Amino acid sequence: MTTVADILKIVETIYPPDLAEEWDRIGLQLGDPGATVTGVATALESDLGTVRDAVARGANCLVAHHPLLFHPLKRVTPRDPIGAIVIEAIKHDVAIIAAHTNADWAEGGLNDFLAKQLGLLDVRPMTAKPEFQEVKLVTFIPHEHLEAVTDAMFAAGAGVIGDYAKCSYQVDGYGTFLPGEDADPFSGEKGKVAREAEVRVEVVVPEKKFPAVVDALRQAHPYEEPAYDVYPLKTNPRNAGVLRIGRLESEQTVGEVIARLKAALGVQHLRAAGPDSGVVEHVAICTGGGAGFLSSLPKSPKTLFITGDVKYHDAVDATRLGIPLIDAGHFASEIAFAELTAGKLRSHFAHGGIDLPVHGLTVEKDPLRTV
Repeated sequence: MTTVADILKIVETIYPPDLAEEWDRIGLQLGDPGATVTGVATALESDLGTVRDAVARGANCLVAHHPLLFHPLKRVTPRDPIGAIVIEAIKHDVAIIAAHTNADWAEGGLNDFLAKQLGLLDVRPMTAKPEFQEVKLVTFIPHEHLEAVTDAMFAAGAGVIGDYAKCSYQVDGYGTFLPGEDADPFSGEKGKVAREAEVRVEVVVPEKKFPAVVDALRQAHPYEEPAYDVYPLKTNPRNAGVLRIGRLESEQTVGEVIARLKAALGVQHLRAAGPDSGVVEHVAICTGGGAGFLSSLPKSPKTLFITGDVKYHDAVDATRLGIPLIDAGHFASEIAFAELTAGKLRSHFAHGGIDLPVHGLTVEKDPLRTV
């Protein structure tokens, strides 16, 4: 049985919640964490269309990019746009999870996805998020209890490396111990040195989940005093953070980058501002609405900025700063969330032995039309 809480844990592994902006509203927004999941759907929005499509597909857990509950609700009625969605989801027992700016800034998230589509090289965040601290936990488990103890540690958050879960290193060996007079040994006798066959198990553990993992180890381990070692890991910072910037394989004109972007997004029209002549060497990306980051970009006509929700004064600023700017549209730059996240969930489910369908919904349309 897979619960909503299990799906949330996987989503937070893919898109770590500590990457989200402080103002954001992410995580489980609606539903019972203990409810059994029959299927998962992914979408850009959690609205009436996506909730109903999820229900039609037999999915009762919707993972959306944009939070449904962002501002305090004054009422929940069928005539209120948000209230109608809440009522529809509750009526059909659909849980709603939001992964917003954490999905934007995560390694392999929306910004990295678009950078890959454009063929950018040496892609990195404009501003890196703090390193996610980890430790290596080493413990020693009797063979017959190996699965129970490791499963408990994995459930508490151990053994996650990138898109892989339940990761460990295991090697056979022997442990020795001498039980004291007040001991209550699982094996061996008081006053006699015991030599037991054990498995050495090594797992990585996020520092903030370490107490929970050790508690799970102690509760599942058969020994009265299970032995374990802890090694702080000095790892390279994750490739996560605000925006993405990368270089083109060769210099291109603004027009050539625009043509490549249209093909990547599947659109016929884009808006542009700033210099439109000369060549571009680097491209900065902020999917969704990121015009507010203009002032933090290199003031160079050779660095082109792709984002959405560009206002008139943003275009004026780009022109004054000499930065080529392309408005890719909020919808067009982020609709890939549905299939991107569906693919990541399918991968996690396959590695974790979870047999659940995942549907990347395609019912959404850009609310803005070119007329």
